[in-house]
Amino acid sequence: MEKGYHTKQTDLVMACLEANKERHMTAEEIYCWVKENGEFVGKATIYRKLATLEKQGVIQKFEGGDSACYQYVSQQEECKNHYHLRCVECNKLFHIESEQLDQLSSELKTQFDFCLDHGKSVLYGTCKKCAN
Repeated sequence: MEKGYHTKQTDLVMACLEANKERHMTAEEIYCWVKENGEFVGKATIYRKLATLEKQGVIQKFEGGDSACYQYVSQQEECKNHYHLRCVECNKLFHIESEQLDQLSSELKTQFDFCLDHGKSVLYGTCKKCAN
């Protein structure tokens, strides 16, 4: 959370992300959530707050698709290795844990001295719902 300078807008963005911590949200979805909860915060302010919270490590930003997604990250979740699958049809982003991908990450480190950023690793494909 912001140290020193604390605003109501930051509280609203954080309330939204904490209430929806099991999913990824776009800035537009956050804007609508805040508005639906009786407050007005401009879109530019939402983007500024998201950038600040990302720098502080309070949230994670996921790129890809039409727009970036954001998600609240607790200290415990931050330490876990997890990967992401993005459906190219519905644009949904899924968190997964995988021993095989952990092994691949280890192999990349050993063979190529390359450290994979688990939080930004995204594999693209089609989810089960869209494949049917």
